[in-house]
Amino acid sequence: MNIHFKKSHMLSAIASAAVLTGIFSVASAKKTSSQHLSRPVSKATVKGQKTALRISAASAQYIGFDAAEPLEQYADLIIVGSPVKDFLDRGHIVDRFPDGEIQSVATASDFKVEKTIKTPSDFVLPDSKVITVIEPGGLVDEGAGGKAKIEIEGYVDIKKNSKYILFLKKNLRGKYAVINMNLGKFNLDNTDPNDAGKEDKEKKEKLKKEILSKYADKLK
Repeated sequence: MNIHFKKSHMLSAIASAAVLTGIFSVASAKKTSSQHLSRPVSKATVKGQKTALRISAASAQYIGFDAAEPLEQYADLIIVGSPVKDFLDRGHIVDRFPDGEIQSVATASDFKVEKTIKTPSDFVLPDSKVITVIEPGGLVDEGAGGKAKIEIEGYVDIKKNSKYILFLKKNLRGKYAVINMNLGKFNLDNTDPNDAGKEDKEKKEKLKKEILSKYADKLK
């Protein structure tokens, strides 16, 4: 069974909660002996406007899969569809320690479901066919109107109107969260060239081919 645990030297004890909660924890520099939040400045395009957005890279612990079968078994919900909002317009969930340092951050993305591949017995798709899925990382306020984007394990957020198959697991807050980081979501219409993120592109393509073959009938 192709299952592995992704680990980092710079995890706080709280980070392991990401596996169960889907609220992806950040090991704060103040909480660990190693600084691992980098802060280069990047640019994000919002409705045709370029906005300065500071990017911070963070690590977390999660259960990883490199084959379709165990990925399917671990997922509670597998769906096909598209996000309905741009990244900056989505909900961003930030939990902090009492001293104000960031404990965890995630993005709540509204996702319009076209097809369901696997569903738990208690899943009910609303009439709108839009559900909220939780993605790793998100935006945090930096004061004076500034924002920073925290990227967890190099995860790349799904793009508005692009079509994906998502592998999700219900977290302790009752929301469905993306599992397996960049190997838990796959762009199906070739409109997201950055879908792989920092993952090995050959590894991503190999797993994507397995998934397309496994669900060929359901994806028609």
